[in-house]
Amino acid sequence: MTTLASNLDASASAHSAPAQAATGGAANTLSLHYIIGALLALLLMIMLGLQNSAPPASVSATAPADVFSAGRAMDKLRHIASKPHPVGTAANGEVRDYLVAELKALGLAPELQSELGASALMSAVGNVHNIVARVPGRVPGKAVMLAAHYDSVPSGFGAADDGASVAAILETVHALNTGGRLKNDLIILLTDGEEAGLLGSEAFVSKHRWAKDVGVALNFEYRGNSGRMLMFETSPGNGKLVEALGRLKDAAGNSLLYEVYRMLPNDTDMSAFKRAGMTGMNFAAMERPTSYHTDLDRPEMLNLGTMQQQGDIMLALARHFGEADLADLKSGDRIYFELPVIGMVSYSGALAMPLGLVCALLLGATLVLGVRSGELRLVRTVVASVVLPFIAIIIAVACTLLWGGIKGIHPQYKSLFDVYNSHWYWMAFVALAIGLFMLAHAVVRRWLRAYECAVGAALLWVVLLFVCVKTAPGATFILTWPLIPALAALAYLFTKSGQGLTQQARLLLLVGTAAPGVIMFAPLVRTLYVAMTTAAGGIALFVMVLLLGLFVPLLSLLKRRFVFPAVPMAAALMLLIVGSLTAGVSATQPATNNLVYMRDGASGNAMWLSTDAALDSWNRPVFGDKAVMRQVPEVFGAKARPYWTAPADALPVPPAAPTVEILHDEVVGEVRTIGIRLKSMRAADELKMYAEDAEVLSASVRGRPVLSEPKEDWLFAAYNMGAEAADIEMTVKPGKPFLVRVIDTSYGLPASGPAHRKPDMIMRPFGVSDAVRAVTSVGFN
Repeated sequence: MTTLASNLDASASAHSAPAQAATGGAANTLSLHYIIGALLALLLMIMLGLQNSAPPASVSATAPADVFSAGRAMDKLRHIASKPHPVGTAANGEVRDYLVAELKALGLAPELQSELGASALMSAVGNVHNIVARVPGRVPGKAVMLAAHYDSVPSGFGAADDGASVAAILETVHALNTGGRLKNDLIILLTDGEEAGLLGSEAFVSKHRWAKDVGVALNFEYRGNSGRMLMFETSPGNGKLVEALGRLKDAAGNSLLYEVYRMLPNDTDMSAFKRAGMTGMNFAAMERPTSYHTDLDRPEMLNLGTMQQQGDIMLALARHFGEADLADLKSGDRIYFELPVIGMVSYSGALAMPLGLVCALLLGATLVLGVRSGELRLVRTVVASVVLPFIAIIIAVACTLLWGGIKGIHPQYKSLFDVYNSHWYWMAFVALAIGLFMLAHAVVRRWLRAYECAVGAALLWVVLLFVCVKTAPGATFILTWPLIPALAALAYLFTKSGQGLTQQARLLLLVGTAAPGVIMFAPLVRTLYVAMTTAAGGIALFVMVLLLGLFVPLLSLLKRRFVFPAVPMAAALMLLIVGSLTAGVSATQPATNNLVYMRDGASGNAMWLSTDAALDSWNRPVFGDKAVMRQVPEVFGAKARPYWTAPADALPVPPAAPTVEILHDEVVGEVRTIGIRLKSMRAADELKMYAEDAEVLSASVRGRPVLSEPKEDWLFAAYNMGAEAADIEMTVKPGKPFLVRVIDTSYGLPASGPAHRKPDMIMRPFGVSDAVRAVTSVGFN
């Protein structure tokens, strides 16, 4: 009998057992039209999986008042995001006044919560002004809270992040006003200082009288300015929350997103709400992240469809939870995901282990049938399970190194959160990974049969599945549902009737059972690329290669000489060329640059600083011929990165350096307690303290903790303090000298700085730029 391994891979290991006599029709070869048909079917599955990747169409401003209109919300957003408005600035106050007026026009009585916000997680304090309003319900008690932050970063207009969410809340309240009162109260929370370290939300949960009344918190954010509004985080015991979301037409999200989010160093206001024990959900749109925290985050750049979906979700959930029993929202966690046509599917997290056992039993049956039929060699199948992740790692690393080379060719990419033309590179790396995988399979098939590779992959998947059951149950669905049909097909192919199938029937079976994996992984890989950015796209490729390992028998049937891997490799090359050709700097794809005016308080010297890899036509003139790339230990210490630096003329009114006053310094046992008073003599926007060469054990400001756990080289930040001092009480281990370095920052360059940027340039985000800074330091023995 001719073995299935021989049919699928004619060049299997020379060490394999001799082939047996062929069964009727089993050795039929596949004609080209069957292969093309299978490839088209797989392509349609990919398209089906990606069909919900775009947000819905927006609704115009003339829509009925009881529906959400992105057109009406956009009118409000233009006022909110007309210019950058970070906490403490005059522009921030203008936005606040506008929002208070809008809430009053909606018939509400908004309050300002002016408070010193303090975050131990972010090691920050600051004076913030939250806007809070309440719509009374029919029955007093717990309330639904809609939350978003109205401050922006200094480098961005804050249209998407997070002005669009604020505008959506105003439009949602407008729509709710057209109907009868909800059963439950509705709290509107527009926080200040989120970008400075969640200061507004921390102030609300710790100080505001309404915080204890929140029955469910719905927080809305943006990390890009387009794409679907995804629910990416929930509070524990999310069963009823997920069930409510699943009833919505435009609901988007899955439980894997939160498992990934938990591993990232990111926080939103929801972090403060959850630490306070609130039940809730967190939403964000994250596509086109090139706008994130930049000058491109303007109203005209926002995808109106994204805002429409956000508003539809916000309004529907406000109405649902407005009539729900908010005292009884917690229930068992659910695993949830979306399927085309069907919508959101969810089931109890308690089923993760039983479903894992089903997969394990199927794997066991497949191994037994495969070994008995002679198609599997047990040891080599186990080896295949180890080889696959190595192949995945090699491919992911190769593509990551290639991306490093591309950034070398296009240095403007290095300073971007993600590249403007990222879609060309995503498609290129996916095609390249497929081609590299086929090359790798051509090597390993000398020792491993196609079915051994597939069952070995399934063994790896089952191991990963049980790891996820214990550590990340929300991720188990992405392993469970592709694995069950794949194992069922493999087990059948090892039976007598399965071995008698023609190649055409075998192809049909393998394509059909691949459908769940292809449909579910297509949006997953895309979402991972968006979430992790192109620079970390190797993670998405690693996941994709694990899926390819499960489909080796199918790929072997489809393989034709010079088709695989030649076609995907050629496609990858063409896509990389297109990416390179569309990489140019323009007004729609601006380059970033950086410039800071710095004064050293010890010497009184002033200097220009830049973190740019190379000075450009905008900042080079201020450096002149004295520009030097060097470390600046007098400002940032010996551990800092190199900067471009050059002497600068003194400002007409030189910025006074911040002051450091030691209030007390005492040692009791094994703890040294130090009181330090920090003050910006020019009422700067930010004041930051670096405790260098010290492990800070604890720290507080006015009795509020500002350090969550001991930390080396601790960084503390204070915002919007004006002429007010920040008194820090901190503890360290005695007997070790250290340095306290304090830098204050005022937004905006001096008049002696360069002219306005050209349209193809923007301020560099994620760091300090376009600012005046001053530094002072004090040593402790």
